[in-house]
Amino acid sequence: MSVDIIKIFYNTIHSDTFWTAMSSVATFLACFIALWQTKQSNLKKIKFKINTAIAATGFNDTTTFICATVTNLGNRKVIIKEWSFFLKNNKKYLILTNKTPFLPIDLPKIIQPEETLDLYFEYDNFKNCLIKAIDEKNLSKNQKLTFCLKDSTGTIYKDKLNIPVKNIIGDLEVNNAD
Repeated sequence: MSVDIIKIFYNTIHSDTFWTAMSSVATFLACFIALWQTKQSNLKKIKFKINTAIAATGFNDTTTFICATVTNLGNRKVIIKEWSFFLKNNKKYLILTNKTPFLPIDLPKIIQPEETLDLYFEYDNFKNCLIKAIDEKNLSKNQKLTFCLKDSTGTIYKDKLNIPVKNIIGDLEVNNAD
């Protein structure tokens, strides 16, 4: 039965018309795939992760830092303009890495494809900033921090810590209780 339908279809439509239609569909698909691949290869791909780092400056002298690791996984350069963390009401606390006495980095910074950039902020200064933000009621002790990174096109990349602020600041004195 199905063979008869194919014979009728083939005899009704001239074979040249059938192959012309098939080649136009194939050409359309080839153009679509080529355009999609071009767009995919030019996308920015950034991996952004927050962690801690310890710098040993002497035998018993170490300094702890909050470290933002930024990796360019794409195939075009990315310009990092700022990094910060969010407070309440979508306010941001901008982190100035060029003011860090150890390992200063001036932003904006260009990251070439397949390169990594580490941004450091001294841990004790970071805790003091958190305490000040809590005292000014811009941050809750139970809030989990979200760090963000902004590039030159305004795209924001985020990384959220899984621990609340009170675990970061530990037993340090906070003027107002939550």
